[in-house]
This record gives sequence, structure tokens and C-alpha cells, in this order.
Amino acid sequence: MGHRLNIELTDGDDLLCSCVWHEAAYTDTALDLTEAIIKTYDDIFGESGADLFIAVKLFETLGGGIIGVERERLRKGSGEILEIVPARSVYEGIIGVTDDGIRDNRRWENGRVRIDLSGRIFDFHVHEYTYMEDYVEFCDSVPGCIPWEELPRIEASWDIFNGLYFDHIPMVRRIIEQCPYGFRLKNGDVVEWM
Repeated sequence: MGHRLNIELTDGDDLLCSCVWHEAAYTDTALDLTEAIIKTYDDIFGESGADLFIAVKLFETLGGGIIGVERERLRKGSGEILEIVPARSVYEGIIGVTDDGIRDNRRWENGRVRIDLSGRIFDFHVHEYTYMEDYVEFCDSVPGCIPWEELPRIEASWDIFNGLYFDHIPMVRRIIEQCPYGFRLKNGDVVEWM
């Protein structure tokens, strides 16, 4: 079925909604979607703060929609009248707006991006974290694997992709481009792209 990406939009600690895409939890694709959400938010809603309506509209601009069960949950649980775009395909995005819908999206995910719209920060977890010993053992058994010693080393800890500011997108893109197979952290463990 492919890698599934789940992007969650928040207002500070308040989780507004999420959207899961099939075949999108690849590092480059996930970064492109993250950048598109941030750019759209800045261009259209940037001064409006963050709420459920804005979060849903951001996902809809990328093709996301809400499935029937979630539409019913939203209608029953919301005092607001929202124009609800129905989901067309798991490849275009399924938006979760209720606790159950968000939980369902998390069950599907292989990678997650969490974007705090009001705080203007994001966490980018669309990579594999592998202990050095496991990576070396794996590479010894797989032809064509990039040896641990040949991976670039970055002076960073395991949480390098937590709490990034919106304007750090180019930095993340540079790391991906300069380390196309991943990189070693200062403790020797490996970050591999999906």
C-alpha cells in the first residue's frame, strides 16, 4: 500500500485536525506538502490565527477531503456549520477532524509531520532512526548499502527535526540534498530517509 504520511495541524498544544495521504510518506514528498501548507497558511490565513476551519481548508487546498463517517461525526459534534468537502481518494488525503478520525489517521501513518500554525513551528518525522550497530549489521548483509563510515556526519542529536521554525524548510531541504542516503548523528546512530 505504500508509505502513508499523516500531517497534524495544531494551534499550540490544541490538535485541530489531521490528514493522511497514501504513497506520501517519502521524505521529499512530505517536505513538499509541509512547505505547501505553510506557504498557503502564510499567503491566505497568516494573520487569522488558527482554528478548525482554517486547518481543514489548508488540507482541502491540497486535495484532502472528509469521509462520510467523519462528516457525520463532525455534524453531530460541532455547533458550527462547515462546508465539508468529501474525500475523493486516499491518495489525495483523508482529513480527520474528530478524536476518532485523528486516531484512525495515526493508525495508518508511517511518517508524521506536526505543524503548529500559531507557534510557526513544525516537527518533521519522515525518516527512520537506526542504531549504529543495527545499521552496520544490516549493511553487512545487503549488497549496495552505503557503509556507515561513508555516511556524512552531522553534529546533531536524535531530535534534530523537532521544533523547527517555518523558515527552516530550506535548511531541511539542504540536509536532504547533501545527505541523499541519510546521515550519522554525533552519537553514531543513523537517520535514513523514507
